[in-house]
Amino acid sequence: MRLSLRSFLTLFCFLIFILGIAFEFGCVHRTSRSYEWNSNSPLAGPKPTTVVVLLIDGLGLSVFDELDQQALLPNLRSFFGETRFSVRSVFPSLTFPNISSLLTSRPMGAHPVSGNKVQWVDSEVLNFESPVDMPQLQEILKPQTLFEKLRQKHLRSWSLSYSFNFGSPTILRTNIGAGLQYVGEDYDKLDADTLRQSLHAFERLGRDQWPSFVFIHLIGLDAVSHLYGPYSPQAVSYLQNLDRQLQPLLRWLDKNDSTQRSITTLMLSDHGFEKVSKTFEIENVIETLVPRNHPTPLILNEMRMAALHFTKRWSANAKLALAQALSQNPDVQAVLTRIGNSQIHLNLKDRLDILELVPGQSCRPYSFAIRYQSRVTCSQVLDLQAPQRDLYKLFENAGAYFSAESSPDMVILAANGVGFAKQYLGQHGGMTAEELKTPILMRNSVVTAGSSEIPIYEILESFSF
Repeated sequence: MRLSLRSFLTLFCFLIFILGIAFEFGCVHRTSRSYEWNSNSPLAGPKPTTVVVLLIDGLGLSVFDELDQQALLPNLRSFFGETRFSVRSVFPSLTFPNISSLLTSRPMGAHPVSGNKVQWVDSEVLNFESPVDMPQLQEILKPQTLFEKLRQKHLRSWSLSYSFNFGSPTILRTNIGAGLQYVGEDYDKLDADTLRQSLHAFERLGRDQWPSFVFIHLIGLDAVSHLYGPYSPQAVSYLQNLDRQLQPLLRWLDKNDSTQRSITTLMLSDHGFEKVSKTFEIENVIETLVPRNHPTPLILNEMRMAALHFTKRWSANAKLALAQALSQNPDVQAVLTRIGNSQIHLNLKDRLDILELVPGQSCRPYSFAIRYQSRVTCSQVLDLQAPQRDLYKLFENAGAYFSAESSPDMVILAANGVGFAKQYLGQHGGMTAEELKTPILMRNSVVTAGSSEIPIYEILESFSF
C-alpha cells in the first residue's frame, strides 16, 4: 500500500502524539487565546469525591429511548436506574464544539472551537478530526478546561480520550497498535481497550489516589452510525455490545461507591444523528453560483452544515445574493449570513428575516440580546410559542454560533434527511431534534425541578471539586 505524503504525516504525527511527546516534537505550535465565562447549572447534589463521565459519541435521545424501551441496554439500566433526562447540544451538532462546551462549561461563542473544522489564525484551516491537528486542539482548549482548573487546585484528573487528551498522561496507555487502530478506524477495539484501561487504572490505585474527575470517551458508535445510519442493525448491535463491555467497569463503580468516598457517574453524549436519504455535493452547487470575477469562498463541509469564509473582494450584497440563490435549492433548509459584526440575515425559501445582536444589554448567563422586528429581547426569553418557535430557536443558535471568534461568514443548513457528505447514511451538524437532543443518565446526582432539558455546557459546572 502506498501512502500519500499527507497520509504519512498524519500517521506519523498521531503515533508521536499518542506516545505523549507531540508537543516536544513540535508537530504543531501556535498561539492560544483566552476566554472568560460564568455559569449556573441545573444539576444539584452532594459534593462528590469522584465524578466519572462516560461519553458515548453520537448517541441521540431517540435512538437511546428506542433501545431502552426494548430492554436492550440492561447493564446501563441496572446501574443508573430508570430515570433519564435530556441534554441539549450546542449548534453545530458536532463532536468537537460540544465536547469543548462540556469540558469548559462554556456555550458556543465562549470557547474557541466552533466546528470540527475551523479557519484559524492567518487563514489556516484546522481539522480537529485529523491526528495532525489534534495537538493544536490540546493547546488552544486546555487552559479553559476543567482539567486545568483541577490541576491548579492540585487535584487529579484522568482523560481517557484520544481526541481530548487532557488530565493524567499516564492513564490511557497508548502504543503503535492503538495508533494504527485509530487511523485504521478499528473503533471497536479502541473502545474496548479504553474501558479496560479505565478499570485497570481504578483497580491499581487506593481510594486516596482516585482522581476528582474522569472523562471516558467512547467513539465507535459514532463511526458505525455514520456508515450505516443511526437506527441500522449495525448501530444497534454496536450499542448492545458496548453495553456488555461496560459491565465490568459499572460493577466496579457500584461495589466501590461508599459514604467514605462517593462516586458520581454520568452517561451522556455529544450529539445525535439525522438519518440521511439523499446527499449532494454542496461544493459543486456553490461553484455554479459564484459570480464572475469573484473567488470561490473557503467551504468547510461539516456533513449537515457547511461553513463559508469569504475574501474581502466579496461585498455584502454579493454574499446576500449568493445566500438568496442557495436558499431556493430544495435540499437546503436555510442560509444564515453575517453582515458586519452584529447583523445576521436568515434566508428561507419563502422569507427573509434579519436579526441583530445588541451589545450592552443585561441578560442571563448564556443569553444575549437580539433585535428582531424592532423588538429587543434576550435570547433565552424569546417567545417560543408556535408557529415561530422553530424560527426563534434558529435565531438563538445562530446568535451564539456567530459570536464565536472562529465562526464563518455564512452557514448553509441541509434540509431534513439531506446531507452534504455522500458517503454516509448517518450525518449530523444541523439543528434538528434528532441531532441536538441526547440522553443523560445519572447516579448519585439529581436534576432540580424545571430542568428536564440541560444545556451540555451546564452539566459539569454544578460540581464543586
